[in-house]
Amino acid sequence: MFLKSTVLTRRVPKSLLYVSPVFSPNFAHTEKDGGFSCLCTGSENLFVGTKDGFVRILSRAFKVIRSFKAHDVGSITHMKQIEGTALLVTVAEDLLNEPSLKVWALDKLEKRTESPRCQSSLSVQNGRKQFPVCRKRDGDLCND
Repeated sequence: MFLKSTVLTRRVPKSLLYVSPVFSPNFAHTEKDGGFSCLCTGSENLFVGTKDGFVRILSRAFKVIRSFKAHDVGSITHMKQIEGTALLVTVAEDLLNEPSLKVWALDKLEKRTESPRCQSSLSVQNGRKQFPVCRKRDGDLCND
């Protein structure tokens, strides 16, 4: 009760905060498939990328709203919803193939599969270095 009535500008002592792991049965199938590889937030949803190339869209209640195969090969390593739009950008990588970047229109669904429509897809030419898409806070590329 104390935390609910606390004003946001007032500091709450760390001794009053308790962190515990949250388990949701909705995540069980993702963990069996190899686990999560990345996540991002946007448009009141949580987007979870998996090691087997799926994107799971979760509601605020952590219920899976939609799940779709975003990449046939590789683990989704980077994902971002473009603010103010219904576009989701995903990057998948594995060591045998060039990384691929895809842009998904979340508001346009394929009739046959009910999954978001892929608006654009391209291969990232990076000499097959692992994790090529990386930026520091100041905008410079990371040097591996």
